[in-house]
Amino acid sequence: MESRGPYLLKESLTELAAGWVGQATLKDDPDAPPVLLKCLPEEPPERWKLSIDLLQGTRCRYVRIPRKVITDEQGSYLVARWLEGPNLETARREKFDGRVPVRQALLWLKHCLLALEVLHIHGLIHGDIKPSNLVLNSKQEAVLTDLGALFPASHDQHKIATPEYLIPDESKQASVERDLYAAALTFGALVSGSIPPPPGEKPYLLSQADPLIPEAANILLTRAQGFGEPFTSATEMLTEVETLLGLRERKAEDTSPPTRVVEVKSSKKPLPLWPLVIALFCFPIGVGAGSLLKPAPVGPPYNLTERTGLSARKGSYREREVWQTTILGRPVAGFAANDETEGDEPPEARASWLAFVLTEAHLEGRELEFDYRNELDDNCDVWLTGEDKEDKFLFRVTPRERKLFETPAPVLARLWSRLIQDTLTLLGGKSTPGKSSGVLLLRPWLSQAEILTGGKTLNDHARVEALERAFTNLKPDLQEEILNSYAPEHNE
Repeated sequence: MESRGPYLLKESLTELAAGWVGQATLKDDPDAPPVLLKCLPEEPPERWKLSIDLLQGTRCRYVRIPRKVITDEQGSYLVARWLEGPNLETARREKFDGRVPVRQALLWLKHCLLALEVLHIHGLIHGDIKPSNLVLNSKQEAVLTDLGALFPASHDQHKIATPEYLIPDESKQASVERDLYAAALTFGALVSGSIPPPPGEKPYLLSQADPLIPEAANILLTRAQGFGEPFTSATEMLTEVETLLGLRERKAEDTSPPTRVVEVKSSKKPLPLWPLVIALFCFPIGVGAGSLLKPAPVGPPYNLTERTGLSARKGSYREREVWQTTILGRPVAGFAANDETEGDEPPEARASWLAFVLTEAHLEGRELEFDYRNELDDNCDVWLTGEDKEDKFLFRVTPRERKLFETPAPVLARLWSRLIQDTLTLLGGKSTPGKSSGVLLLRPWLSQAEILTGGKTLNDHARVEALERAFTNLKPDLQEEILNSYAPEHNE
C-alpha cells in the first residue's frame, strides 16, 4: 500500500500523470477520519500558496479548503477533508437520470454561492466553477472543491479554466462575475441536462429549452449573461436564489414621490399644550395595547418545507416502497416506478417535481385548477391550468400505480387532485375544494390547530408546525375517517 509522508493511501480514486488523488489515513492513527490526498504536478506558485494560507482561518462547510500543502523529495501534494460524494455531474446522471429537479438545483446553487461569498470576501476568484467541482457531503450539501485555479481578483495570471464555463467577456475574466457566470451555467446544466450556449443577441431561456423548468428560474442565467442588471456579487445572486426558493420576499417597487423643497409659512399663533398632555397620558396605554396586538416575530429563515408543509419522502403502500408527495406530513400522491414517458424519470424525482410545482403555486397564491389529459385505463396526465397562468405539468399516473392502487388511472388522478386541493385549504390557499365532504372532515383538523395556537398570529413555519401537530392529536378514528374518505376503494 502506497504511503506519502505521515499518510497511508487507502484507495486511489484517480490516476494522474503526476501521481494520484485518493483517500488516506494517518499511519499512526488508522481510526482517525480519512482525508483526501492530491499530488500536484509541479511546485505550486507562491501566490497560490499565499491564497490558501489566507483561507486557513475560514470556517465554511460549503468550500473544501486544503488544510496544508506539503513538499518532500517526491514533489508536492495537498491534504484536504474527505467528502462522501459524488460530484454534482455524477449525481445528475446517475441519481436524477440527467436532469435535476429545479428546487434541488437551486439548493445546491445556494451552497455554491455561500462558498463563493467566502472566497470573494478574501479577494479571491475560484476560476473553475462547474458541476464536477461541486461534491456532496454526508448531508447531501454541495461543497465547492478543486481550488487549483484559485487566484487573486484582478490578477492577470488566470489561464486555468474550463472553456465551456468561462465568461466570454475577457474584461470580466479576472472579476467575481467570472464565478457568478459559471455558477449560473452550472445551474442551467443541472436542470436542463446540457451546458447552456454562450449568450447571443437574445437571452437563452431555460424554460423554453425545457417546459418543466419554471419561467421564474430564467432570471439567474439571463442576468449572469448580461441581459438586464448583471449580478455584481455572490450575495446579490444568493438573494435571488433565496427569493426563488421562497426564503425571501421580493422588494416592492418604490412608489414614494421624490423629495421636494416646500416653503412652509411660519405661524405666530402660540402652540397649545393640551395635545401634549393627552399624548403623555395615552402613551403607556398605547405601549401596552401594542405589545398584546403586535404580530408574531418573523424569526430566522426557514426552508420551503417548513413554510408550506410540502415535501417528498420515501414511504410504503401494502409493503411496497413508494415515493410520496406530502402536505403537512400527509401523503397526497404516491409514485411507485420510473416514468418511461418522461425520460425514465425515477419516482423520487416525480414526487419532488409535484412538491416543487405545488410549492410555487402556493407561494404565488395561484388557484389550483387541474386538467386531465391522455386519459386511458393505465395512464393519465394531470396539468395545473389557469386563465392567466401557463399550464404546468404536475404528474402522470402510470401502469405501475394503476396496478398497485388497483384503481383506473383517471380515477386515481382525480383522487390525488382532490386530496391536494382539500389539504391545501388548511394552509389558506386559493384552491377550489375538491369535494365538499372532504372539506367538512378537515374542519376538526383546523379547529384543533387553532386550539393549539391559542389564537396567536403565527408565521408560516409555526402555522405548518401547528397543523402537523393537530393531525397527530386528532382521535385515531377521526384520522382514519379523514384518510379513508380519499382511499381508492371508495371511488366508483
